[in-house]
Amino acid sequence: MGAGGNMNVTSGRKNVLERVPVKKTPFEISDLKKAIPQHCFKRDLQRSLYYLFVLSSTIASANRFGSLMLEWFHPSLAHYDSREWDWIRGALSTVDRDYGIFNTIFHDVTCAHVVHHLISTIPHYHTVEATKAIKPILGDYYKYDDTPILKAFWRETKECIFVEPDEGAENSGGRMNDVSSNKDVLKRVPTAKTPFEISDLKKAIPPHCFKRSLATSSYYLFRDIAICYTFYYLASNYIPLLPKPLNYIAWPIYWFCQGTSFMGIWSIGHDLGHHAFSEYQWLDDTLGFILHSSFLTPYFSFKYSHRSHHAHTNSMEYDEVWIPKRKADTMYSEVLNNPLGNLFMTVVRLLLSFPMYFTFNIHGREYNGFASHFYPYSPIFNDSERKQIWLSDAGMVVAFYALYKIAAATSATWLFCIYGAPLLVMNAHFIFFTFLHHSHPSLAHYDSREWDWIRGALSTVDRDYGIFNTIFHDVTCAHVVHHLISTIPHYHTVEATKAIKPILGDYYKYDDTPILKAFWRETKECIFVEPDEGAENSGVYWFRR
Repeated sequence: MGAGGNMNVTSGRKNVLERVPVKKTPFEISDLKKAIPQHCFKRDLQRSLYYLFVLSSTIASANRFGSLMLEWFHPSLAHYDSREWDWIRGALSTVDRDYGIFNTIFHDVTCAHVVHHLISTIPHYHTVEATKAIKPILGDYYKYDDTPILKAFWRETKECIFVEPDEGAENSGGRMNDVSSNKDVLKRVPTAKTPFEISDLKKAIPPHCFKRSLATSSYYLFRDIAICYTFYYLASNYIPLLPKPLNYIAWPIYWFCQGTSFMGIWSIGHDLGHHAFSEYQWLDDTLGFILHSSFLTPYFSFKYSHRSHHAHTNSMEYDEVWIPKRKADTMYSEVLNNPLGNLFMTVVRLLLSFPMYFTFNIHGREYNGFASHFYPYSPIFNDSERKQIWLSDAGMVVAFYALYKIAAATSATWLFCIYGAPLLVMNAHFIFFTFLHHSHPSLAHYDSREWDWIRGALSTVDRDYGIFNTIFHDVTCAHVVHHLISTIPHYHTVEATKAIKPILGDYYKYDDTPILKAFWRETKECIFVEPDEGAENSGVYWFRR
């Protein structure tokens, strides 16, 4: 009676996202009432007043709003229109969840909500017992989900956006949009010529997605700058006042938060380089030059090499970055194919790859001659671009001089804590998600015998970074469409992705593997590439370990 928390045995439970049946129930409400002990229907005034006093004395009741949403939002639960709805199936379209100690605080309305919808006059101190009594009758019609509650809230916030009937379903009564039933994430993407052209994809995308609104783009830029300044203000004014033990904790928190904020602004600079910010090329280049120089990125140098990357994605000969090693390179296939080698490569990638790529073209395409983003006569660039490479270098000189003056006015330690460490975090973010964009066991690379632009552009993957999708302006979860049409502004890429997915079919790759797990998997599995043994099209390369 009145037990909170551990009301359900969850060992060996079924898939929590398995759909609840929508056919007519084989039982009536009278059958359920008969199964419940008679004392459960008794409403004791004295006992109810006691719980009312307890409720009024706890601040935790403010959390009730979140639990209300979770009682009705679940990918496995149906909604019905007038053609299908009946009272008992509607009442069963709710879910019991385990809130731990909050079950008791909220008087079991969280973990015994189904029975409450069936017989709402049962007092809360009997609902758990009543639930146990009717579960054998309900069978699959009863939904219980013990997913950790914050994880469940985030999942339902993402997944339960709208409802629609199943395509071709006889009973088109409606159901939560369910994207969780993802296919095998390691299933290979097709390598045959695509049955569609880029023009087909453009036609499928709503016309407004191509519009680059200066006002909307500026809003995101100023919002990110305001967040960045807020972190700076808090860190510079309050962290130095903390006692040393707390100081040591606060600085790394600031570094991560500010570095993440830097990455958001840098991503807008990346959009500026693609002319996806406004309709004015000169404005995009001016803002991009200022933003990227502020983060020690040579704007025009990166703009041109990145354009080459988009033009030759996943080409073994001509892609500009993240070109995998072939098996013939025994250092990668033998020396690094072990946990220690994987860990070493992870540390090197995250800490050094960003500046090393710009300076020495590490992870870049092989050229004859010295290839560097700072060298105007580098083979990376053509003659018409060299003047702007000089301009990029000038921007870097000004940025370094400004940092020198700041360090002289404060201290090198202060500059590192406020700017240097967050910049390293930003660099790590960039390497982390660009590596994951272009490293996946299901994606092919092509040599010149097989490569074409559209298959190369489709050889990237969308992933779910949770809240970081928003912070990084969806470059993480809508990267495929960005490679297909890079001038679509970031605030339209998710909508554009949804528009083209039906056309792309199996050519579209989405992987919702938890991101740290995916990073470690790709670090282990994506060591080198080689064609399938005996394959007819030996110009198609797959990752191996």
